[in-house]
Amino acid sequence: MNGHTHEFEPTFGFPESLPASEKVLWQGSPCAWLIARRIFFLPHLFIYFLILSCMALIFNSEALTLKDVIIKFMSYMSLGMVAIFLLLAISHLISSTTVYSITDKRVVMRIGIVLNLSLNIPFSKIETAACKEYQDKSGDISIKLVPDNKIAYLHLWPHCRPWFFSAPRPRLSCLKDVEVVASRLTSSWEEQKLLVNRANAKKGLL
Repeated sequence: MNGHTHEFEPTFGFPESLPASEKVLWQGSPCAWLIARRIFFLPHLFIYFLILSCMALIFNSEALTLKDVIIKFMSYMSLGMVAIFLLLAISHLISSTTVYSITDKRVVMRIGIVLNLSLNIPFSKIETAACKEYQDKSGDISIKLVPDNKIAYLHLWPHCRPWFFSAPRPRLSCLKDVEVVASRLTSSWEEQKLLVNRANAKKGLL
């Protein structure tokens, strides 16, 4: 992986100019709201703060008018809302600084808020890929690398499949139309494997 500032990218989403023999099949970014929902669990966090505020209000609401109750409730919720807005801002930053690219030869992930990193994954380094689709057609695509190809979990997060610490799996996270992306990746990956197999077969005949 190489550090890279995206403003100076010779080709958008790539740390170097794209070779003439390679073409981009798909390019996109994770959805900020999906990041907030599925990585930071914002709806659950809101309910958590709501319950805490209600409990605090119940135990401290003796002889209060309706106006006082509302003011107290808002004051209890304010800290929770600050945390929620901060996580929304982080979700937006993750979305705006991330670019996933699929070419006819590899997957490239430009990730990182403060320090941009470009993760280059040739198809030859991919062992399997798994697609998780939700009811709203959004989802994630996680990539299992061939053995002895590891990337630090902390370098990848949140662009990795959870809980795979010993063998982290890069993940195209929070995609709006995951089926389209999975189809592009699968067809390109299989085509590349077919070309490699043909080339190997020709070498064997020589």
